[in-house]
Amino acid sequence: MVDVVQVLSSIVGAAIFGLLIYGSFKSVRKAWMSRNWQSVAGKITKSKVVSPSSSDNIIGDRSRGLQVQVEYLAEIEGVSRIGDAIHAGFMTQSYSRLKKAQSKADDYPVDKTIDVYYNPEDHSDLLLDPGLWIGHYVLIIFWIIMLRLFGYLFIVSV
Repeated sequence: MVDVVQVLSSIVGAAIFGLLIYGSFKSVRKAWMSRNWQSVAGKITKSKVVSPSSSDNIIGDRSRGLQVQVEYLAEIEGVSRIGDAIHAGFMTQSYSRLKKAQSKADDYPVDKTIDVYYNPEDHSDLLLDPGLWIGHYVLIIFWIIMLRLFGYLFIVSV
């Protein structure tokens, strides 16, 4: 007789696994498509390094998960738009050293004129650096490994 709890946990696990793969695929696809987005001139309005535990307080040189927070303004077809994404997708780049994070933030000084890329299908979808970045490649490799492992475990359990 089949254990109902085992079947239900397998179904829930497979559903969560599927949702994670779907979300990852959407992120990578959006990054890939952003290579062909049009750009307009924009202006940086905010640029700073933040820590996930406190948005304004970073102590010392080393911390876990420092992030660069950027906001910018661009006018697309006569409408002012505010953006805050550097890369496409749901992932943000994290830094373990304040010096590296600050160096990235220094690439986007306040009042600097920059190219802002926008989604032709959704003009509120803006970013500064189109295309895939290292985080997307790590995600792809992770899912290849996970799918192989999942396949192996499925074969072994059958």
